[in-house]
Amino acid sequence: MLHAAMQTARELGHRCLEIDYSTGIPKEIRDDVFFLVVIGGDGTILESVRLSAGYGIPILGVNMGTKGFLSEIAPEEFHTALLRITKGDARVIERMMLGYRVGGGHESVCLNEVLLTRNPDYGSGTAQIDITIDGVEAGVVFCDGVIVCTPTGATGYSISAGGPIVADGLDVCVITPICAHSLTAKPIVAAAGAHIRLTLLTKGRLYADGQSIASMQSGDTVEISASTAKTKFIELKERNVFRLIKEKLR
Repeated sequence: MLHAAMQTARELGHRCLEIDYSTGIPKEIRDDVFFLVVIGGDGTILESVRLSAGYGIPILGVNMGTKGFLSEIAPEEFHTALLRITKGDARVIERMMLGYRVGGGHESVCLNEVLLTRNPDYGSGTAQIDITIDGVEAGVVFCDGVIVCTPTGATGYSISAGGPIVADGLDVCVITPICAHSLTAKPIVAAAGAHIRLTLLTKGRLYADGQSIASMQSGDTVEISASTAKTKFIELKERNVFRLIKEKLR
């Protein structure tokens, strides 16, 4: 698919470069990149976000995975899609990202979610996580973990854990406990600009967009809020999150 896509693009007059995740987009051509074609599943696209978001480069996702929530087209649609993009018959949309800091350190960003869980190395015990929103205590939750996600991430791990569907056009943060040991521990929808702090009161582990970030000790904190960085996607058809969920999760 990669070689076929590059041949198609070249036939339409585009210059193409295959890039490696380990090296990223070469510095000398970043200002000239029109868009980034990502072939794979949602995990591949989440990996590519780290290559493109900091430079404002739009992503066109070609789904060769299982669900493909983040992909815009199927492989057989690539030629038609590229023709439309070349003619200007497409739009670029921006999606909210999360910025997170561990223990007050430097900010990192992710597109889908930040996940704080119990330590998987300690058997079946639970995590104990204190949640505050803009300095207001939201409760201590005994659970397998807590997800803080964007509207994009709401259709991923969060919805599987009982989190809400977020309608298109909203910028919010969703806080979803996983397998909470309390019937009163429910998902919370906070403003995008809210300052969310998770304090771990047991041992655990931190993940962002499915990648293991750090081992966490009792008393460690993660601070989360909307980032000023955005991920750009090329959109060729009107996105309907409700239709997507019916199609992808049936």
